Amino acid sequence: MKAALPKIICSQWITARYPGKKFVTVFSQGNDNKDAFQAVIQTINDGFSRFGWEFTDSLLCSGTGSPDSKMPNQLLEQAFAAGASLCQ
Repeated sequence: MKAALPKIICSQWITARYPGKKFVTVFSQGNDNKDAFQAVIQTINDGFSRFGWEFTDSLLCSGTGSPDSKMPNQLLEQAFAAGASLCQ
């Protein structure tokens, strides 16, 4: 029942000012395990989709708890591609 409640609330009382927009979500976490907070990420992505927006991509930079952490090149390439897809 918990999963159905936000959908009911969003569909009845909240509408997007600009439906049909594309979106990308960006997350960072100190935990090295990329799967540690996937349920939260999925919930947030689903929430934006309920506004009628088109989900494009979700970027996650994990392991950021260390002062020596660096942005992986693969993530930078994914971010570039996600940005380009928003412009199409």
